[in-house]
Amino acid sequence: MTNEPENLILKLLREMRAESTSQFEELRGAVGVVAQGLNSVRSELKEIKSDIVTVKDRLGEIALVVDHHTTRLDSIEHHLGLDAPKH
Repeated sequence: MTNEPENLILKLLREMRAESTSQFEELRGAVGVVAQGLNSVRSELKEIKSDIVTVKDRLGEIALVVDHHTTRLDSIEHHLGLDAPKH
């Protein structure tokens, strides 16, 4: 009789181990999917950052062009006498 409870305990422990192993493998798979998703997000963020830098550079160029044209317009207005106060 001593062997019966021990065998039952060992059987239950084996079942618990098998279940734990199965759950661990499921979790490992889920973590893998999440890691792939994070890598995808990381790649997209790098692209967005690159686009932002490009847009910033273009905005700087546009600001320089607008400033140049504003200066030219001010000069033309001054030359034509149109730079008097409007109020």
